[in-house]
Amino acid sequence: MKTNMIFREPITAELKRAAFAEFLAMTIFVYIGTGSVVSTGEFLRSDGEWVTQASVARILPIAMAFGVAILVLVYGFGHISGGHINPAVTACLTFVGKCSFTRGLIYFVAQLLGAFLGSLMLWASVNNLEGLPTYTATGPGDNITKPPFNLGINQLNPGLKAGNGFVFEFMGTLLLCLTVLMTVVHQKSMANGKPHNAPIAIGFAVMLAHIVLIPYTGCGINPARTFGPALANSCAGVPASIAWGSYWWIYWVGPYTAAVVAALIYRALFECDAEDEEEPAPPQEPVKEPGPSRDVEAGKAAVESSKVAQEAHTAEQATASA
Repeated sequence: MKTNMIFREPITAELKRAAFAEFLAMTIFVYIGTGSVVSTGEFLRSDGEWVTQASVARILPIAMAFGVAILVLVYGFGHISGGHINPAVTACLTFVGKCSFTRGLIYFVAQLLGAFLGSLMLWASVNNLEGLPTYTATGPGDNITKPPFNLGINQLNPGLKAGNGFVFEFMGTLLLCLTVLMTVVHQKSMANGKPHNAPIAIGFAVMLAHIVLIPYTGCGINPARTFGPALANSCAGVPASIAWGSYWWIYWVGPYTAAVVAALIYRALFECDAEDEEEPAPPQEPVKEPGPSRDVEAGKAAVESSKVAQEAHTAEQATASA
């Protein structure tokens, strides 16, 4: 029955609410995260040899926006849907048996739709900036693109090859998936007390990955986060070579490969440790509680004892009379 539930879970009202929670959380996450890319003013410029000081200064606020957004949203929606907010995390939890294939597929669709809506909402928020000049320390820069700053799409550093980007995306997602497994799933995790602290660790894992990956891949580690802005840019008429790039696959293959590897590591090395071995309790003698049958037996014994005592008293009187 349990195996059947892993493969086929009935579509209940609870599952529909959970899917909507994933949709809503992803919408907010993409809006906040990619919104920080737009709001900080200019692209991270790199030609493989140099990065502007302004670009370096933007890494931390963008990383914090993504990390804190996940922290807040996992706390906010975790009790409804589990707070996956990432198709790679959903896949990882499915591989370790904590999410059914039915739920995982529905979450996947909800997450992609939420990411697209989040990008559209961001575009609606900043579309009036299109065509205005940017300003740098040396004066006016290039005009703002349509849509503004391409809504924070992920882009591979021109100085890197796709294989480099794959490794970056793999390692960032591996950090995230292992953090989820070891803080949420593992029964002995120190984060499982009350209040639950797992969202804090997960948020910091996302932030750390962004601090390292932003200059190189833009930091995907979340196929939905990559998909939403790319599709919105396509709707805006941005060429596919910019919106998706020839390296689009690294933002999918990297995270999903990391999800599988994290699940294998957990199941092979840490899952058995999570199962607490319960020592058998010493055998106890059954406690006989008074019941109707015992009361009847006690009453009969009392009557017999009374008869014996009366007969003995009668015999004593007869002896005395004699």
